[in-house]
Amino acid sequence: MKVDCRISPDEQEPYAVICARRMSPTLAEAIALLESEDAAVRIIPGRQDGKVFFLRADDLDLIRTEGREVIGYDVSGRRFLLSSPLYMLADIVGERFVRISKSALVRLSAIDHVEASFHGTMRIVMRNGTEDSISRSFRRAFRERLGI
Repeated sequence: MKVDCRISPDEQEPYAVICARRMSPTLAEAIALLESEDAAVRIIPGRQDGKVFFLRADDLDLIRTEGREVIGYDVSGRRFLLSSPLYMLADIVGERFVRISKSALVRLSAIDHVEASFHGTMRIVMRNGTEDSISRSFRRAFRERLGI
């Protein structure tokens, strides 16, 4: 897709014109992103090895608190220190993620499998290999969300 961006001090409000032969899922997603008021908020800064990475919600598979830190794991299992609190990140990532405990959110499309664990708890395993427990208080909502 070609992109033409023109910056002008004469423009009062940003606008976009898209020319296409037909609508496609990618085009619909681009339009939705442009129309959303909080598009800039979807970028999540993450620190790793003294560098700051600009992550999208879809780059992350698991977001959880570890001690006093909020950590995000990407699709490769890389670990990033996130600066926002978990409740704010829950708003940013939206419906693509589900809460599995007071301290963890997982991206639905990144779940590999769920297995029973000790004392009636459930363990979730992500495609990137990271694991976490689904707490009892969030188990019902998790099951309803997945339809199981």
